Amino acid sequence: MINGFVVVNRISGNGTPGQVGFELFKQKVPVLCVFEGWDAAGKGGAIKRVCEMLDPRGFTVFGGDGEVGGKVTDVWVDRSEVIIRYLEVETAGGKSVLLPINFASIEGRRARVKVKAIFGHHFAQVPTLANANQVTLLEEDKITAYYGGGTLYADPSRQEPLL
Repeated sequence: MINGFVVVNRISGNGTPGQVGFELFKQKVPVLCVFEGWDAAGKGGAIKRVCEMLDPRGFTVFGGDGEVGGKVTDVWVDRSEVIIRYLEVETAGGKSVLLPINFASIEGRRARVKVKAIFGHHFAQVPTLANANQVTLLEEDKITAYYGGGTLYADPSRQEPLL
């Protein structure tokens, strides 16, 4: 570690850059990868191998009951803050719904996304968008409330007092 940065190379013995990068990703540590080399030196393939585990498109989405809720088709990024806000999920019925990223647990090596808040069959009832290309504040509130309510009420055992 140099000035708060983890320095990774093949000689350091920390594993391959992809393995170390994935471990840092799981711990939510920001990662900057610098690739140096001549043209046609294989940088593109290395970048692809590092990034393929971090891109959730095509991953299967599982609900809190372990049932399949759908597949991730797209990632919604907040342009002003450059952070991921939502995963777009296509349900079994072909409906596209948004999954707030803070309710998702992405497992890159297993190519799946787990959601503890709601069950697999609940994805079909997630509020939809009026415009497929943007989400309004009201729609954002409705979607987040749906997942938040599922945290409390998706299963009857969650409705009982903890004590």
